[in-house]
Amino acid sequence: MQKSTKKNKKNILVIDDDEMILGVLGIVLQEFGYEVRLLDDARIALDLIKRSPPDLILLDIIMPKKDGTELLNEIRKINPHSKIPIILISGSYKIKEIAKEYNTNAYLEKPIDIDKLRSVIENHFA
Repeated sequence: MQKSTKKNKKNILVIDDDEMILGVLGIVLQEFGYEVRLLDDARIALDLIKRSPPDLILLDIIMPKKDGTELLNEIRKINPHSKIPIILISGSYKIKEIAKEYNTNAYLEKPIDIDKLRSVIENHFA
């Protein structure tokens, strides 16, 4: 089996205000073979996305300062033709309705099932 080089690794940006979730997802996604960027601030994330768009975004819905739905709308304004897959993550019981309302690629409920996480991500990169 050939190891992937840094050049062909997919880059995932995780945006969540919970340090523990960021830490766990960072470790898990790296073990899956992805390059991972972790941010706990939506405003900083927007600037990073403008400068260096990731291959996929895991986005928490409920965050202080700027929530995930606001950030999602701003990401879409940056480049309306961009097809960066955005997977919403939340502990809210309304996550399914929110994902449908914002026409996102997928959603994951907290606590995040690691097998489902892997499956959802792999489906986007297939």
